[in-house]
Amino acid sequence: PPSLAPREPQSTAAFLRAEVQDHLDREWIAQECHVRIGQVCGDTLVAALAEPGLDSGSLLLRLIDVLLARQADSDIFEEAFVGPFDVANLCSDLLMHRLGVGADCGCNIAPSGVGEIAAAAALREAGIGA
Repeated sequence: PPSLAPREPQSTAAFLRAEVQDHLDREWIAQECHVRIGQVCGDTLVAALAEPGLDSGSLLLRLIDVLLARQADSDIFEEAFVGPFDVANLCSDLLMHRLGVGADCGCNIAPSGVGEIAAAAALREAGIGA
């Protein structure tokens, strides 16, 4: 599987948070739980990127584990129309697109662009780039 080693984990996490929220809001209806789901996904990505040798398969499994745990011990998915497996797969698709792998995969998930805006803002906050 493709390696996930972004030069700035916070920008990739910002990308993922924004894209997950935006996708869920567009797919269903705008809900506060989508913000929290996106936050968990971004936080999980940052933690996972700290481990050497992370690949897309390992990240998918990590996301599933964390999201299932959140579903069990909080109300994060109570109002959502999706579950942990749906969200983990969404994250995988979005990250593959960002790596340039998913553009021709035939899946119907494509980044909307809000993630790149959030990623650029995260880089600016970190003092990286223009």
